[in-house]
Amino acid sequence: MVLTRLKEEIEPFGYSAADTAQLYAKCIELWFTLYAKHEQYKHIEADNYYAFSAERLYVNVQARDLQPFNVQIAGHRYQYRNLLSILVNAQVLEINEKYSVSRFSKSFRPHPDLLFDKLSIVELDLKAFTKSCAYRSTREEKLKEYPELATLINAVYDTTIDLEQAVALINEAGLEAHIGYDHCIRAIKIYCGLHFFAEADYTGRLYTSIAGCPSEIVPALRLYGQPLIEIDVANCQPLLLANLLGHEQMQAVCESGRFYETLMEFTGETDRKEIKVKLYKHIMFNAGWVTPYVGGSIAIAFERLFPGSITAINAHKPGSESRLAEWIDTGRTQDLLWCRMQSLEADIVITAAEAFPHALTRHDSILIPANEDPTPVIDALMTEFTIRGMTPVLKIKNHKS
Repeated sequence: MVLTRLKEEIEPFGYSAADTAQLYAKCIELWFTLYAKHEQYKHIEADNYYAFSAERLYVNVQARDLQPFNVQIAGHRYQYRNLLSILVNAQVLEINEKYSVSRFSKSFRPHPDLLFDKLSIVELDLKAFTKSCAYRSTREEKLKEYPELATLINAVYDTTIDLEQAVALINEAGLEAHIGYDHCIRAIKIYCGLHFFAEADYTGRLYTSIAGCPSEIVPALRLYGQPLIEIDVANCQPLLLANLLGHEQMQAVCESGRFYETLMEFTGETDRKEIKVKLYKHIMFNAGWVTPYVGGSIAIAFERLFPGSITAINAHKPGSESRLAEWIDTGRTQDLLWCRMQSLEADIVITAAEAFPHALTRHDSILIPANEDPTPVIDALMTEFTIRGMTPVLKIKNHKS
């Protein structure tokens, strides 16, 4: 199997357990990426009636797609070429040397004597492998680093995932190939207990493997064996923005739960996700001042719907990336609008979640096991908003169904 061969190849390097585990993880991620690309290419060939030879085909991969695969181990930088050599030496990958010269990109395939064709065969090995590398010791490190967040830390590290369901959900979502591969890797890491947990210096926001979990696979998450119920704050970022600016008209629209729909109706935009991206990129989270030339139609619509909002927003922006660096260097991060918004969000959501032993946070939402009553969490979250002068719409998503 893949992991057995990798273990035999890497263990003689003589690194510490932690360094060995880190090198394993990066090699596995690279191998899975190449394997996924090969599977995609194989199925394309099968559709073209070449299934009989598809297993033997090499898939071409550009060097630029391999650049992100590098890792620092014990002072030594392993670049993607070094990692590929490990995979080849471990006999889990083959490179088509015939056409791997000069300016041509290399092509790869899983080693032919790896006869599996289902992810489940790899899953069991991954789980056994990660246990042997003791990845879960990170929980203790985080408890020591953030003792005041012990409840939330334990909930993150106790979260597992139904990997079969996660892969099925990714396939059903119809995502672009590279996004689907990334989601699969994230799901595999959660399955293996490869969690992370960190608190942002400027905002107090929690960045965790659950907060960063793609929404497509949240229904596959399990906490203490249970699927999750998610209590989500509708229009959270715009609501926080309106509250900080003291813009009553904007806040009223946000509290109706129809902020994005209102923008869509005004602009004629039909893709809610697209208008949200434009809003974040050109108005809320960029360093430059908002103008019709920079923000385009979204900036014009925003000012017409909420008069005076753009001027108020620009008062909290440095105006350029270079001036943003100056603000950070001089300790003015709390003057940044996006920093104030995320600080307020973190304060509200984390304070509400900490009171419950089985709660997870995803920035503007709280998740609990589906067999628990969400009412106390809903009440706690609403209380935190109310005392700050906001009454949001809370949406309940039952990921059990």
